Amino acid sequence: MTTGVTREDVTLENWRIRPYSTWAFQNVQEVVPSATIQAKGNAGPEQIGASGLGAIDATATHGRKVSLLEWLAQTETDSLVVMKSGRMVFDWHADHRDPSRPHIIFSVSKSLTGLLAGALIAEGALGADEPIIKYIPEAKGSAFADATLRYLLDMQVSVDFVEDYLDKTGAFDRYRRATKATHRLPSTGSEPPAPREAFLSRREIWPVLANWSA
Repeated sequence: MTTGVTREDVTLENWRIRPYSTWAFQNVQEVVPSATIQAKGNAGPEQIGASGLGAIDATATHGRKVSLLEWLAQTETDSLVVMKSGRMVFDWHADHRDPSRPHIIFSVSKSLTGLLAGALIAEGALGADEPIIKYIPEAKGSAFADATLRYLLDMQVSVDFVEDYLDKTGAFDRYRRATKATHRLPSTGSEPPAPREAFLSRREIWPVLANWSA
């Protein structure tokens, strides 16, 4: 399975852009610092197949109806996994995608964390209104020290952050440089790169880069 893109083509400036992302998103560990989360998944007996999903309509641009498989291609989707009752019943992958390799999930990691935390709260293993430092002592003395777990899950911590991807002088650009997700030098008037630990002492909250291996 090939993407037509090689490691030599990918840089910190283009790794999030097609066609370079077709290679970079499943080889993130070679581009930026990242964590790989291993998981096991087995397809259940209810595999419905591409033909079943192909009959489902989706709304494309300008309200036009297309098949789900057409929509996945138009939106440059890499993979689609459908689960039912905790079991995988269907998985679809674009031609360039190697399902045996981890794939970056960006902020989907927050949804997965929220689901797991919710299950642990329901079991009584976590307390939603407990201070986060009870579970993560390392947060003591940081901008998150007085936050409860509920505030973090609801993203209601005192936040000084504007998610403007095109602003080369703002917080998001500083975040990318601090996490080595880009090599762009700071623009005139912007702050110089800072270690990731420095951001913990500020009222700023950052997404997490992660890999998910199914």
